Amino acid sequence: MPILFETEWFVWKVENDHSSRGSENRKFHSGIWDRNEWTIGEKSMEQGLASLTQRCMEENLEIKSVVPLNGARAYDYCQSNSTVGQSGGAGWGLGYGWGVTLCEGFVAMLQRRVEVPAADYETRLQANRLKARIAEKMRLIEALSTRAQASPDVQKKIEKQGLIGKKETWCVGDDEFSSEAEATAFAQSLAKKQFVDIQQPIAATNAEIEALQAELAALDGKASKGTS
Repeated sequence: MPILFETEWFVWKVENDHSSRGSENRKFHSGIWDRNEWTIGEKSMEQGLASLTQRCMEENLEIKSVVPLNGARAYDYCQSNSTVGQSGGAGWGLGYGWGVTLCEGFVAMLQRRVEVPAADYETRLQANRLKARIAEKMRLIEALSTRAQASPDVQKKIEKQGLIGKKETWCVGDDEFSSEAEATAFAQSLAKKQFVDIQQPIAATNAEIEALQAELAALDGKASKGTS
């Protein structure tokens, strides 16, 4: 009999454990140290593997590949100050930072090998194609919805002027503003416009999904009549 391969995905996010400790001394001239440790949560990983195993057993799926999901954490801090007088100047500065990579989970590709009667092969193949198109449209709606809820970032920019002077501006993309309030108001107006503009493609994609689902239902009905 002809063979169909049905593919699915399994995604699991792992909870990482974190611990930290540091020196009792907190004075710079005597030296300060801090240690942070991140480890994969064993219980969380075991739970993910158990869920993956259960799904494979219940749905007759085979694991074809596993890809780790890696992330990172980083932090930096700096501070400086300077003074200038008639007799001279002085200044000081300090800075530190750290970075660490983490395993945040894994993605498993699962497959099922299905033998189907020759008479049903084309119908099942077409149904799988429709399901894939529906899933693609649903991912598009999810991406559009996330984009509709996003607000443009307001970033502060500081430029030095002379020895001790500075100029502060707030940026939204390529637009600059002299006050944070103006920049925030502009960002909010962009977010509102973006939300309205995205509603039309979301509605159009929903209509496409409904049409594909109706086509799939008709195909399933046809297959049911063929097997009865």
